[in-house]
Amino acid sequence: MGVLLGSLLLAPAWAAAGSYRFFMEGLGHPLAAPSHLLALVALSVLLAQQVWQPSKIPQLMVLVQGGLTLVLVLASTLWYRPRPPVELFLLGLALVMGVLAILRLSLPAGLLQLFALLVMVTIGLDSAAPRLPGLRGTGIQLYLLGTWCGVMLIWLAALLLSRLLRQLLDGLPLRILGSWITAATLIVMTLQLANLFRA
Repeated sequence: MGVLLGSLLLAPAWAAAGSYRFFMEGLGHPLAAPSHLLALVALSVLLAQQVWQPSKIPQLMVLVQGGLTLVLVLASTLWYRPRPPVELFLLGLALVMGVLAILRLSLPAGLLQLFALLVMVTIGLDSAAPRLPGLRGTGIQLYLLGTWCGVMLIWLAALLLSRLLRQLLDGLPLRILGSWITAATLIVMTLQLANLFRA
């Protein structure tokens, strides 16, 4: 979260340099990618259903923030290039997590941490800087920083809302939300596969 606060404090300087729009482009990137949004919400619902030991929470935060940061830092050194269909893998993760949320199984912390790490790393791999006019050097880094902040904000907001819903009707709203995520993921995955085979 320190990176997020620092980025907000530096916002006036970026605006003066004309690079603030690249940060905002990155900030909105997760909202423009259905697979990212579905995976983040599915992860939040699944994590909120579990009973966590206090000692495991810092480990989870380190994995989530560290995994996404590492991949985006590596991506900042590369220009945009076609990548494998990691989006389908991300949708597969969202589908599995949605089904697990419906079943409401008690899962080990290690498996949940693995899901969190896979989601963040895959989102990072699917968040290469696009070809935008003037986007180079520092602009790419600001775009990826905005992406980092956007992913963290969406994930934390969805996690907080899911924790609140967990208190209602013995967690039934989370199971309903898991079914919606599963259905939406299947629709998006079907469209992605149709486009892939059509190409």
